[in-house]
Amino acid sequence: MNAIVQEKINRGDPLTSDELTHVLMSGVKLKDVFKLSEQDLSNLSVVGYELFNQGKYEDARLIFQGLNALGHDDSFVQTALGTIAARDGELEKAVEFFNRAVDSDPEDISALTNRAEVYLKLNCFDKAAEDLKAAIDLDPDDESSLSSRARVLSMITRELIESMQTPA
Repeated sequence: MNAIVQEKINRGDPLTSDELTHVLMSGVKLKDVFKLSEQDLSNLSVVGYELFNQGKYEDARLIFQGLNALGHDDSFVQTALGTIAARDGELEKAVEFFNRAVDSDPEDISALTNRAEVYLKLNCFDKAAEDLKAAIDLDPDDESSLSSRARVLSMITRELIESMQTPA
């Protein structure tokens, strides 16, 4: 990023679209441009989570999309966006978000379980079974409600696969 653009950012002056494009193309994350701390971003994540729990899904989506655009693209944000997309029936988009979440944190039981549920809706039973096994393996003592959900979904998935393999 050049010095003139950095000086404008430091003063809080607006950037032209060309300047903003230059900043984004340079690989700088918007969270750094706006000098947002990890705590600021975590606080916004909590707000998004609370909005989702209150049923204010569009408001939650905006918060999580904003966090994603700012470069706060951790597993939690990606899982939240995947959950919202799945809720809205955007199943392929949900899988993309859950993939990013799992790439960011392969031990994210929530992302694995939610992606498995979407795979079930897409009739991708083998992929669902893989995710459910991974989620269950991450919590062998069944301490998490998410792994409990994964166990129930796993039983249902096994029954579905077996029923499809058994001739009528």
